[in-house]
Amino acid sequence: MTTSTLNPTAWQRTAASRRALRTLTTAIAADPAALDEAVRAALPAFDSLDDLLLQAHAEWARTVDARIDPLLEAGDADARGLRRVWDETARALPGVARLLAHHDWHPAVVRAHAQHVRRVQRLVGAGLPDGWAVRAREHRPARAVRLGCLRLPRLRVA
Repeated sequence: MTTSTLNPTAWQRTAASRRALRTLTTAIAADPAALDEAVRAALPAFDSLDDLLLQAHAEWARTVDARIDPLLEAGDADARGLRRVWDETARALPGVARLLAHHDWHPAVVRAHAQHVRRVQRLVGAGLPDGWAVRAREHRPARAVRLGCLRLPRLRVA
């Protein structure tokens, strides 16, 4: 037997960790209460918890960066545009958002997020939001309410 059959290749390790991360984030999105149990189940596919969290953050950062590109092309890369991108990413990757929010104190996540913030700050000139909480979509009331012209229905008094 050769060593290549005894030891997994880098590609096999990468593929296994990607599958484990996808399974983990899907489980967390479906049942946030199972986060700790799902992380324990996924850990054997990674070198350490640091490795798992760094891969999750890398997926988050790639998604955010890909969504920033159209803002840059349109010239809309301001703080409000970045907040919108951040919220869209949280809705697109709810399991990753919950995993990172749960481990936001972890040194690997803190360092990775700080590097991402600095990179985006240099590129865009505006900072990224803190935290991975999924914010509700901004509710825009009807035009009459926005203008302060709330119309109430007429009541019949007998």
